Amino acid sequence: QLMPRVKAAVREVRDEVRELREEVRNDRSGDPPLALVSRKVMKKINQFIEDRKKRKKAATTTTAGKDSAVGPPEGIQVVGSRSDEEKNTTGEEHQQQQGRKKGVLEYIEAEVPGFDKEDPQLRDIISQTQGTYYNDDFLVDDITVEDETLLTSQGWIRDIHQPRLSIWRKHLDSNLSMYKLFGSFDSISAVEFYNAQINDQYRVQWDDSVISLYVFDNVANNREVVYWATKFPLFLSNRDYVFERTHLMDREKIILNNRSITHKDRPEVPKVVRVLRYGSRLVIFPKEDFHQKGMRYVLTYY
Repeated sequence: QLMPRVKAAVREVRDEVRELREEVRNDRSGDPPLALVSRKVMKKINQFIEDRKKRKKAATTTTAGKDSAVGPPEGIQVVGSRSDEEKNTTGEEHQQQQGRKKGVLEYIEAEVPGFDKEDPQLRDIISQTQGTYYNDDFLVDDITVEDETLLTSQGWIRDIHQPRLSIWRKHLDSNLSMYKLFGSFDSISAVEFYNAQINDQYRVQWDDSVISLYVFDNVANNREVVYWATKFPLFLSNRDYVFERTHLMDREKIILNNRSITHKDRPEVPKVVRVLRYGSRLVIFPKEDFHQKGMRYVLTYY
């Protein structure tokens, strides 16, 4: 009596996954996210921008003539212009300063307004980035304090409450829930806890459910793309993930974000279900110092 219901539920989930997969595949904006561009391609983009700026400057100089413009006296910087230090900023740093939400074409347009979008060199650059994009919006919120009034007002429901662990759940839609964990440890430091989260080789050793887990693209110093395949129980297909992982740290906390993406170099594998909607944020707070024992964390994921 139970098996027909289980089979019907599995068919329903498969249909929903198929619909979402088609929706993701059909999402071709033509402007790949700047945040997912590799270091190699980013160098090409910045070289393209620099070349076009030189051409534009040369054309302007030729048209205007030598005496048409007078620059500021030596040693005086024009208000609103970039200093030499800013001009010498590396492509990666400048990319971060411009904001990670931009697409490649949007970034170039901001640097070189009116550029030729049909430029063969540019089309070659775009072709190297197409097929890599975010699957969905990043749905994780910024709540890092277990304030019951705040959480309940935002739709969170507490499922578990223990001295060192609380688990909250939030219903997002008919197929997706988000979870938030508040926890703490006195026996390890914030840095040790963080290192345990990003040591993929170590996880393969202790987590029997892991089939494969590795970084295959280092986009920036604090950003990489990860492939993760995991075993599921009998009668259920194994799952795999492709996601962007970012690391941020300031004087108060460490933040580790994961966000699912589609990447041209990691297509879907037959007989394995690709998880298209996945996101998480782990925020780690030291009790006193990052290297001293004692820390708390907030993990939000869906």
